[in-house]
Amino acid sequence: MRALRVNRSIAQADQDNQLACSAQAGCLASFELLVFRYQTRMLNFLIHHTDSLERAEDVLQETWLRAYQSLNTYNSNWQFSTWIFTIARRLAQRNIPPKHLRLENDDPLANESHQSDVVDELDWRNHLWQEIRRYTSDDEFEALWLHYVEQIPIAEISQTLGKSHAATKMMLSRTRKRLSRCIASFVNSHHNEPPLCRRA
Repeated sequence: MRALRVNRSIAQADQDNQLACSAQAGCLASFELLVFRYQTRMLNFLIHHTDSLERAEDVLQETWLRAYQSLNTYNSNWQFSTWIFTIARRLAQRNIPPKHLRLENDDPLANESHQSDVVDELDWRNHLWQEIRRYTSDDEFEALWLHYVEQIPIAEISQTLGKSHAATKMMLSRTRKRLSRCIASFVNSHHNEPPLCRRA
């Protein structure tokens, strides 16, 4: 099963890269398809990096605008997912308050009346990631999310974070160990295995 998931992930990445190259050559339909494929995934990523759903939506819109304007800089040697999440990460960092201020509202969706229109009812994985967000630095959380949710290779995550491959791999390992109790406690109250408990 794991091999099948990996193969599908690689095939998806190849398709996305081809779409990005087509968009780079002027195909608007290819860019629109990439927006469709990544819209929800990126919003979920940004929700954990901003202090409100409205701000996450604003950063998401700006991310796609910047991406479209910067298509000429896309390098097909990178996965498209790495490129687009790097843009989103940088814009989020410019548009959010310090983490200690964001902790006043741990769940940015809590007071949004239209949350169901954007994200389905939060399941246990979402709650787990919210808990993890509280106990990790920005770089730690982003590395975990990009690796375990987006399945981006560590080598490309290191480029996104501006760290060496070895430093990124060590950070992931140490963060997983530090969070093991949190994860174990969460799993004990639920019936499914979280993504972080699976081996990379």
